[in-house]
Amino acid sequence: MSGTATTVSKVRWGRSALSGSGAIILNSVPNQGNVEPETIVTIGPVTLIGGASADSYIWRQVSGPPITIIGAGNTVTLRAPSAMPPGTSVVIGVIGVVGGVNSIEKTCTISVLPQIRWSDVGGGNWIGQRPSVPL
Repeated sequence: MSGTATTVSKVRWGRSALSGSGAIILNSVPNQGNVEPETIVTIGPVTLIGGASADSYIWRQVSGPPITIIGAGNTVTLRAPSAMPPGTSVVIGVIGVVGGVNSIEKTCTISVLPQIRWSDVGGGNWIGQRPSVPL
């Protein structure tokens, strides 16, 4: 007889278990559209899937004209930027942190209408007029 012998492998699975911590998942952060320029925008409250809160949150501006994010918890505020037509958008990202483990970043887009009222502050510099409500 000639040829190759067939080999059969058997795998025995004794026990399996998960290790480490489960995934931390934030609920979606809703987009906001048709926001008036220079108005105060609130983002949040952000929660984990299941409704719990993270130990802390990391907020950042992903894109758009420069803005300042105020706050550090599950809710932050910002002033919508001014832009000439056709308006602008700002993308904000947030990460939830639980026990030193970061979630995947969730983002929201704030679509801002064009600024129609401008003030000349001298030297050819123009700023969008703000509503009377301070930040």
